[in-house]
Amino acid sequence: MKKVLVVGGSHAEIPIIQNLIDRGFYVITIGNNKDGLGHRIANRTEYIDFSDHIKVNEFFCAEKIDYVIPGCNDFAMLSAAYVAEMNNVGNFDSYEVTKQLHQKDSFRELCAQYNLSAPQARSFKNTEDALTFLEANISENKSFIVKPIDLTGGKGISKIIKGDDYAKIIDKAINRSRVKTIVIEDFIDGQNHGFSCFILNQKIVWYFWDDEYYYLDNYSVAGTSYPGSSTPETLQKLIKDLEVISSKLQLKDGLLHVQYIDNNGTPFIVEVMRRPPGDLYLSFVENSRLLNYTELIVGFYLNEKLTKEAFKEIDEKGFTYARHCIKGYKVGRIKKIKYSPEIKPFIIKGFNVWDSSLYLEDYLTQKLSIIILKIGDADKAKEINNNLYKYIDVSYYPE
Repeated sequence: MKKVLVVGGSHAEIPIIQNLIDRGFYVITIGNNKDGLGHRIANRTEYIDFSDHIKVNEFFCAEKIDYVIPGCNDFAMLSAAYVAEMNNVGNFDSYEVTKQLHQKDSFRELCAQYNLSAPQARSFKNTEDALTFLEANISENKSFIVKPIDLTGGKGISKIIKGDDYAKIIDKAINRSRVKTIVIEDFIDGQNHGFSCFILNQKIVWYFWDDEYYYLDNYSVAGTSYPGSSTPETLQKLIKDLEVISSKLQLKDGLLHVQYIDNNGTPFIVEVMRRPPGDLYLSFVENSRLLNYTELIVGFYLNEKLTKEAFKEIDEKGFTYARHCIKGYKVGRIKKIKYSPEIKPFIIKGFNVWDSSLYLEDYLTQKLSIIILKIGDADKAKEINNNLYKYIDVSYYPE
């Protein structure tokens, strides 16, 4: 039985792990989170920091593992690409190309180099230089976003407007970054979207797009709905830019996942990644559009040949599908999540992430549950997606 190393073991990796088990592989997961739900279904788990690509590679070699699959995390993607390159396994871009795409400073440089539609950005390694830049450029009409270059899920991200405590916000972002580097980029107003596609010979042969919904902090994606609201013209502009990236970097066939902002029909690329999207986005796509989405993603990393005929689409139209990550609103221990009778008939899948015995601290990023909805009435779907917590009650145990 061939062995596969999955770099990660959270709830997000469960569809990947299950697909590999169904294929007959012996699955080994790694990661520091001993409570990861994905670890529970793997054949074996080792608690190794998957952001340490050297240690991950040493483990891969020592255990004579055959393949590596990244989990739904940028550090996991970087480590997987490193292992693949060092051992000549699977189907991955080079480690350098992977870093170029997944680290925010180098990706912004790439966008500028090829004149792609993306927020203009500068990178900084200290507060003093960042402050000098902000004080010279910020105005009543121009604001910025500050981000650690190496984190995902909205961690450490803040909007900066004139009059804010610039130093405090910059220090927060630098301290959150493992490499102590941030980008400060133009704030782009508009609707946020996800765009997931497969490339074949540097051309996009299939795509899926969604509308994104955010929680209290406005920076971590808490929900998505399909179909998205961008026009075909906007999507074609985005595809053109993505195919420039694909051609210039000679990307391997397979998954390309994107976040973009639709600003009056112009798509501004926020992030591009070659890792699987997290929080059961895989199940969201499979329930709404592409039956074998996870299978194709896994096959990509296993070096299976991708063809245009490989896509098995659902032939059911006229529905809005949504995926929502349910969160708490304060620190404490969660007692119950109650869904109103109005929303229950639309829930086609639910998955509890949080253990009620645990104490919820980072309520802005920690997920309690993930639900997938299927709604036949477009107006009703819009109302639910924009007012989700009107239909959901998250209750806490008394302190």
